Amino acid sequence: MQAICSGICVKQILLRVGGDEFAILLPEAGAEAAQIVISKMQRMLLDEMWLNNWPVTFSIGVMTFTAPANSVDEVLSMADKLMYSVKTNGKNNICYATHPG
Repeated sequence: MQAICSGICVKQILLRVGGDEFAILLPEAGAEAAQIVISKMQRMLLDEMWLNNWPVTFSIGVMTFTAPANSVDEVLSMADKLMYSVKTNGKNNICYATHPG
């Protein structure tokens, strides 16, 4: 978790959803800022895995909302679907989407 939090300069909320799944809420970031932050975070995490010789990858779904979502469940569900599309298509990547898009 420390690797996730270090080096990210925007306001953030880090949540453990369960098991090996986490959610990072960036309430003040638009799509472009989110891409920069999440790409940087993934690189930092992969570097940490490499340094420790841990065979771990990161499949990430990033959903940017241009208007408030109906619920936290909606936010998590949409990001979760993106993450699973990454896992289905080879893992260790990031899928971005905007809603409404």
